[in-house]
Amino acid sequence: MKKLLISILLISIFSKILIQAQPTIDYKPFPEWAWHQQGSTQYYLYTPKNIPAGHLCPIVIFLHGCCGVNDSATPRNCVDPGARVWHNFGANTQPEPTYIFSPATSSGWDQHFTDIVTAVNALVTAKQVDPQRIYINGFSMGGFGTWDFINDYPTYFAGAAPMGCTPSGPFTDIENLPIFQNTSNQDFTFSNPATEVADFSAIRALHGYDKGGEQWETGVNPRWHMYDGTHGTEQYMSTQEQGYIQQGSYIWYSHLYDVYQNWMLTKINDGNAYPSVWFESPNFIQMVTKGSTVPVKISATDDGSIAKIMFYANNIYQGTLTTKTNGYYQTIVKINNCETLLSATAYDNLGKTSTTSILVRTNEGPIITTTELPEGEVGSYYYKRLFAIGNEGITFKLAPNSAPLPNGLTMTDDGIISGIPIVSGTTILRFTITDNLNDSVTKGGYALTILPKNPGEVLVTNMITKYGSVLPAYKMKLGALPWSGMTFTTYSQTATYQSTEDNFSNTIGYDGLTYIQTPSNAQEVNDSSLNYLTFNVDVPVTVYVAYEYKDSLQTSTVPTWLSSGFTKVSNQEIVIQYFYCQVYRKNFPAGTITLPGANSYANNVANNYFV
Repeated sequence: MKKLLISILLISIFSKILIQAQPTIDYKPFPEWAWHQQGSTQYYLYTPKNIPAGHLCPIVIFLHGCCGVNDSATPRNCVDPGARVWHNFGANTQPEPTYIFSPATSSGWDQHFTDIVTAVNALVTAKQVDPQRIYINGFSMGGFGTWDFINDYPTYFAGAAPMGCTPSGPFTDIENLPIFQNTSNQDFTFSNPATEVADFSAIRALHGYDKGGEQWETGVNPRWHMYDGTHGTEQYMSTQEQGYIQQGSYIWYSHLYDVYQNWMLTKINDGNAYPSVWFESPNFIQMVTKGSTVPVKISATDDGSIAKIMFYANNIYQGTLTTKTNGYYQTIVKINNCETLLSATAYDNLGKTSTTSILVRTNEGPIITTTELPEGEVGSYYYKRLFAIGNEGITFKLAPNSAPLPNGLTMTDDGIISGIPIVSGTTILRFTITDNLNDSVTKGGYALTILPKNPGEVLVTNMITKYGSVLPAYKMKLGALPWSGMTFTTYSQTATYQSTEDNFSNTIGYDGLTYIQTPSNAQEVNDSSLNYLTFNVDVPVTVYVAYEYKDSLQTSTVPTWLSSGFTKVSNQEIVIQYFYCQVYRKNFPAGTITLPGANSYANNVANNYFV
C-alpha cells in the first residue's frame, strides 16, 4: 500500500508539472516506426533496415515520462531523447541493427509489463530479436517504471538505464543486472541525493565493495551519474554526452560514460554475472609527487572466479595480474604526468570483463599551448578554442591588463572565443588560466586580427528582444542550433544549454546565411506587439523568417503579420529534427528592422520563429 500511495503522489506531481511543460510536437517519424498493439498496450516499434540474414538483433524498450491523456500510442511517443538516441536522432543510423520498442501509457507502467514481455517474446520466437540482448531504459515516470520492471523480471534484461528517478528495491534480485542510472540533484522526484547514494552503496556492497556510491566508480554495478540541474537535465544530457564528475571541489570531465552505444549494447544476459573491480589504493584524485613510484592495490570479485586483471596507465598497457598478495592484486606505477588515468580491467573465468578507472594527480601549474589566433572577418562567424595542459578544471579569462575582445566576440570559461565581429582591426590579448588547485598562469602577445567585411556579406548587429535580451547571431549550417536553449543549472553557474538533438537536419540551401538565434520558449514571444525583435543591418537585405508548421498529426497557423506582410517561399521546409518550419521572405532597406511576436499559443506551435 505504501508503494501505491507513493506512486499516486508522484503521478500527481508529474501531472501538474510535466504536462504543462510538454511541447506540442508534430512529429513525422521515420518509416521504420510502425504502430502496434498487444493486449491493452499500444506501442510504436522501430524495425531496423538492412538486417543481415539470420542475424538476431538487440531490442531496447523505452518507457516515457508522465503523462498522456490516454494509452494511445502516437508518433509523439517516439520523440523523447531516450527513444531516439538509439537511431542517432535525425541521422537515423545505428552502430548495429537495433529494434526500439516505445509503448504508451497514461499513468504508471506496471499494468503494461505483461503485454510488453509478450510482444517482445513474439519477436524472439520469430527469430528477429536476440533473447540475450533485451534492454530497457526510461525517463521520469518511465525511470520508476524501469526499476519496477527489472524487479518484476530480474532475469529478463541484459541491461537497464533509468533516468530522472530514485532507485527502488528489493536490490538482492537485480544485483548482477548491469544498471546505469542518470539523474539530477535538483530533481523533484527525491528530496535528498544522499538517499540515492545510500541505495547504490547498498547494491554495491552485495559485490563486496565498501567505498560507497561514488559516481566515478565504473567497475562495480550499478553505475550512476548525477547532473547539477532540475528534472529533465539528465535525459537531454545523458543521451548526448556524459559531462563531468564532481568530487568535492574537483571537476573531472570524463568520457567514460557513454550510456547507450558503448555501454548498454555490450551487455549480454547469458547467466554469467559481470565481475566487479575497484582500486583499494591509490584513491581517486589522490595527490602524489611527480616522478614517484606509487603502489597499486586492486580488488575484484565474481560469481565464478577472476582469471586476470590487465592494468593500464593513461591507456598504455602496464602488465597483467593473476595472483593476489595479502588479499589484493598488487603492482606499482611511476607517475610522470600532472594527471595519470589508472585503469584496471578484470576478466572472469568465462571471459566477461569490467573496467574501473581513477585519476592520480601531481601539483603542476597549467600551461597554455595555443600559440596564435586565426584571423576573422567583419560579419563572418568566428570560432576558436584555446588549449592548455595541467590539472583538470582549467578556466580561461582575459587577463586584467589585456585589451578587450573585439566587439561582437565573447569568451567562455572553457576557452572558446566566438561570435560575429563588427569592427575591423588588430587587438593584442592576454589570457589567464587557472586550474582547480588555484594555480594560474598568464600569457600574452596574442594578436587577433579582424579583416574588413567581404563584399556581399551582411553585418547584423544589436539583436535585442522587447524584454532587453541580447540575442546571438550565427551562420546557418547543417547541425547548427536554431534556438537558444533551455536553462539548466551547471556545476558553477546557471547557464543556457541547448540540447544538441534540436539542430538543423535540413537547411534547404540557406547554408552560410546569418541567422538570429531567438529563444525557443513560447511564453516569451506570445504577443502581437510590433517591437518583439529588433536588429540592424548595414545593407539592404532579404529577411527570411522560419516559422513552425504542423501538418502531420496537428494543424497550425501563422501570425497575421507574417501571412500578410511576407511572401511564403513555396515548397521549402527547414527541418529541425522533429520540428518543421516553413519559410517566409521580405525585402528590407539598410537600418533597423523590427518584427512582432510569434503568437505561438494562438497559432498552436511550440517554438518561436528564427530569422
